[in-house]
Amino acid sequence: MKNIVFTNENGLVVSKSKVVNHSYTTGQYMNGLLFHDIDDTLFENINKYRYANNEWLLLPEKPTDSLFYLFDGVNNEWVFDATTAKNNADNKLDGNLYNFIVKVSKFPEWKQAEYADTYSELSIKKLTNGISVEEQTTIDNIVLVRAWKNQLKSNNATASKGIQNATTIADINTAVSTMTYTTPPFQI
Repeated sequence: MKNIVFTNENGLVVSKSKVVNHSYTTGQYMNGLLFHDIDDTLFENINKYRYANNEWLLLPEKPTDSLFYLFDGVNNEWVFDATTAKNNADNKLDGNLYNFIVKVSKFPEWKQAEYADTYSELSIKKLTNGISVEEQTTIDNIVLVRAWKNQLKSNNATASKGIQNATTIADINTAVSTMTYTTPPFQI
């Protein structure tokens, strides 16, 4: 068996395999990746190394405080990838808001659409024929629910802005923690 690995432009291993035979030459480029045929000892620990200046160098230890680090091959160090961390936190925040509205508050999309339709129908009826006290209460409740949902969206936007202004993982976590989830004004 032969051990083969492919490295990217930073010398990081992106693929490794054991094969019976191959027709590649060490140092050959294929689709932007560099091919290497290596011995068994190096193969077993290859994820701890990178290829640079025609030799295998031990990688510095990757920080464990976040998943969001990229390797800087020029300076031989891991650097915080703030953009990916911010986007990930922002997407998670949006998902949490959706789950809170739809599942925790029991206000699924079909019910939201039904509320919108009911509000439209009752508003038109109010202008043309007048409505009962019960129908006015329904309109008032829909207005309260809309205000509640808009407040949640506003809280989400504030937290999102904090995330986008963050420069460290601690700043991102602080911004996420500012999101305030309020319960609906009544049982929806």
